[in-house]
Amino acid sequence: MKLLEIIQDSTSLDNFIRIKRSQWNFFLVKPAFIIDPLIKLDIHSIEMGKYTLTFNDLIANDWEIME
Repeated sequence: MKLLEIIQDSTSLDNFIRIKRSQWNFFLVKPAFIIDPLIKLDIHSIEMGKYTLTFNDLIANDWEIME
């Protein structure tokens, strides 16, 4: 699924909890404030930080919504 499809289906990212790409070992969550970038959470290495989407992220077809 493309990122644009997730955004359109979830009414401007209001409904998703976590999203990730299939090859990632981490996932992205929405920040508390709209102006902040997505937050990258890596449970395996217990790291958290801001994540800026790249061009490859925007055109990728392997996005999934995590329940």
